Amino acid sequence: MNKKNIAERLRVVMKNQNIKKYSPIAASLNVDESTISRWQTTGNISLSNAIKISEELDVSLDWLLLGRGTTLQHKHFSASENEINVIMNMRKIDEQCATQVDNLLTTLLKR
Repeated sequence: MNKKNIAERLRVVMKNQNIKKYSPIAASLNVDESTISRWQTTGNISLSNAIKISEELDVSLDWLLLGRGTTLQHKHFSASENEINVIMNMRKIDEQCATQVDNLLTTLLKR
């Protein structure tokens, strides 16, 4: 684990979630605001606190600590049979047709 990278990912997720004040997060994690600031600077965070912050900020622990996957990797998305069929069919057609299908879906969503 590269602590500088952890600090950077923590800054990124807090910026993306428009978190400017640490007090609400600090209170829910039962730490001082200065602790959160230190995590963002040094990346020196215990595993138990990393777990807590990943749950509080709803981000993947793998992403936060290791940079693997995406921030949403921890979420399990389910797909209906129709959705799976659409994906499988999209994989079978060429790029131009896929773009046309995407444009059609976008148009239908605007209705």
